Amino acid sequence: MTTLPHHEAGDWPDVGNDDVPCCMGSAQHGARGCTCWQPIYDLAQMPPRTGLEPGTRDGMCDGCAYRPRSPERTGAPDAAADLDDLERLAATGQPFWCHEGMRRPLEWRHPSGATVPGSPLDYQPPFIDGVPYRANGTPAARCGGWAAVRRKHQKRGEESSCSHAETTATNATPAATHAPCAGPAPAGPRTPTATTNPAAGAPAPGEHEVTR
Repeated sequence: MTTLPHHEAGDWPDVGNDDVPCCMGSAQHGARGCTCWQPIYDLAQMPPRTGLEPGTRDGMCDGCAYRPRSPERTGAPDAAADLDDLERLAATGQPFWCHEGMRRPLEWRHPSGATVPGSPLDYQPPFIDGVPYRANGTPAARCGGWAAVRRKHQKRGEESSCSHAETTATNATPAATHAPCAGPAPAGPRTPTATTNPAAGAPAPGEHEVTR
């Protein structure tokens, strides 16, 4: 999901407020600094249903930012993220939210009656506690493309840790034993431990980890 409000980009046109300011913003910064423009959304926003937990898409949507020819990956000027941003978000685990079902401004309207078209990439959902909400009130889902790249980064990290552990064990003293990072358990009797005792219970499920 990308957001690029036109007023932050300084793209507001002069509607006569350069000479006759209509607000403090235009008085201080000219027409470009006007704060009177209001978004006209394509969808009516329902109250956010904050009791619901956000999920993660199983795959990429048709307009996913992680697709090879997306505006974000091809450097579109009105995209608020680029290829480096997408990789960084996936690598760090910072959620990237799917835009499907979110509202966006079809146009921006000035009290004078002037309008400017909205950007097709300018999704503006309400956020509560860091979670964006779709127009129907449900929480957005984490991006399927982001989740796939995230899993690749996690796998690389696990393989790197495993390789480091094996190297350390190989370089240890002869008395040290070398247990492989992964593989079947050795044959023979086992003494119950906190990890093998069924009474200890199963591990907690991983956190569900959405896009433009």
